Amino acid sequence: TPCDKVSWTLNGKNIGDTIGNDGLKVQFGGPGKYEVCMYVTRSDDNGVLCEDRYCETVVIDQWCPGVPDPNGGIGATGDFASSYPNPATESLRIRLQGDDVPGQVSVSILDLSGQRAQYNNDLLVENSEVQLSVNSIQNGMYLVRIEGANGFSAQTKFVKLKE
Repeated sequence: TPCDKVSWTLNGKNIGDTIGNDGLKVQFGGPGKYEVCMYVTRSDDNGVLCEDRYCETVVIDQWCPGVPDPNGGIGATGDFASSYPNPATESLRIRLQGDDVPGQVSVSILDLSGQRAQYNNDLLVENSEVQLSVNSIQNGMYLVRIEGANGFSAQTKFVKLKE
């Protein structure tokens, strides 16, 4: 009910309060085991308080490729990539983010079976973006791996559709 006060904890630390059925976004710190609890306090029409607690254990085995890690980047690195337009028809732009985005990168495009569909070496990075043609690859979903100097490594994915 709207008069319920809900306090939320993550591993015993208060992370916020909500009222009624309002939700709360929780950002986990990476792979690990977490206990998320909600403490509900309700008062009835006579002012009598009722309190209850519900906890759930959340286990994150690994960070998914292409999903930003709240500690920065993909997995343990501080590098991140996103691609657009998605789906792509003729060309794909890849936006790179990280502490040290290199001036040139190598890009591997892999199909879902892990086979390399396209490889581009020494692509110029301009304004933290790389553009490449995907006109010659077949329709489907692809994983893009980007590597550059100083250990820069990031991944993204996209769907290829022919017009």
